[in-house]
Amino acid sequence: MARLLMAAVLTPAPIEAAIAAVLQRWLAQPFCMPDANCAIDLLDYAEQLTGRRFTQRPSRSQVMHIARDPYGVAEIAAEALQQLGCRPIANDVIRGDLAIIASVDHRPTASLCLKAGTDGQAPMMAARGGEGIEIVRVEPEYAWRVPCPRP
Repeated sequence: MARLLMAAVLTPAPIEAAIAAVLQRWLAQPFCMPDANCAIDLLDYAEQLTGRRFTQRPSRSQVMHIARDPYGVAEIAAEALQQLGCRPIANDVIRGDLAIIASVDHRPTASLCLKAGTDGQAPMMAARGGEGIEIVRVEPEYAWRVPCPRP
């Protein structure tokens, strides 16, 4: 009985396991279009957590086409995430939310919230970079909440 209880305590929530899997993948393989990119990984993340599949998953050539348009990723993300049951959120991004971020140094890119913003700081957002994971504090341009159990 104690062993079962301990296993339940040590089993991470589905969202935490999914976040860890994304971050491990990004550490293992840096950004490289069209196969190793944030958008496809985060689509996989949302599909895993919702138990649904996006029916119009982009092909490799479509991914390259989307990447040429700075806001193409936002358009396909909105369509895909709506189909998966994720809801757009205007603010109060929390751990596990998906977002499109952009900054002076980065074109719009898909990202994963690691930590909500507090005390006037923007949320901590992670994206796949050329050297592994890039983490920045920035307010998302667009964001979605993935429906799944949260701790």
